[in-house]
Amino acid sequence: MNDNPMSTSGAITLITALSNNPNSTITNLELQGNPVEYEFLRILKEVQAARTVTVSYGTVLRSGNTTQDLGKPAVGECGPVKPVLISEENLIINNRKRLQELFTKYYIASTEKGMCNPEELIDCLLLMSPGLNTKQLNAVVQGMPRNHHNLIPLRNLFEAKEQKQRHMVS
Repeated sequence: MNDNPMSTSGAITLITALSNNPNSTITNLELQGNPVEYEFLRILKEVQAARTVTVSYGTVLRSGNTTQDLGKPAVGECGPVKPVLISEENLIINNRKRLQELFTKYYIASTEKGMCNPEELIDCLLLMSPGLNTKQLNAVVQGMPRNHHNLIPLRNLFEAKEQKQRHMVS
């Protein structure tokens, strides 16, 4: 649901439905680009205390549904963190766990081998951040180190302490 026009009350409705259904199998809710209110964050905290759910969202707005929201800053101190960023020569993966989940779901054989081909990596990165510049992403991925079979080691992507990697773009 990234970047879809949704009101803050729509986001609250979604997280409330998730909260009211403890048997839900939803483990990832992506609302990037959609603003949320403090009430959404309160309900999300309750849901995450009960089970593992990963939720991404847009800007946090002050206009809330409760009196506790009064006096809080109009916009959260920091905006949303994008799961994948690309600069001229760098690939920054801010959500390694999500990348690993996508590989496990869609490319189990590559996950088990610990290596992937460039197309698989690009597919997963685009699933994480659909708005990425594909030309720039292709150039950065093509510049990544590989083995003699032209495969990219996943260990560096999943486990690296800092995911900022410098790659030459031709």
